[in-house]
Amino acid sequence: METLDAYRDRGDPKARLEQEVEESRSVLERLPELGIGIDDVTRQLEDEGVAKFNEPFDKLMETLAQRSSPHLAKAS
Repeated sequence: METLDAYRDRGDPKARLEQEVEESRSVLERLPELGIGIDDVTRQLEDEGVAKFNEPFDKLMETLAQRSSPHLAKAS
C-alpha cells in the first residue's frame, strides 16, 4: 500500500522505456566504480519483494487455518 500511495501522490505515468537509453547505459556502466553490483542490488530487491509478499500471505493462511478449524471440527 505504501508504494501505491506514494505513486498516487507523486506518480506521472508515461511510456518511458525507450527514453534516455544511452544515459541509462552510461549510469549502469559506472555503477561498479561506485562499488555497486547491479546483480547484487537486483537480488536484494527481489528477495525483499518476495518477503513482502510471503510474510502477509503466511499470516493470512495462518489466520484462515485458525478460523476454519472450529468450523471443520463441527462438520466432522
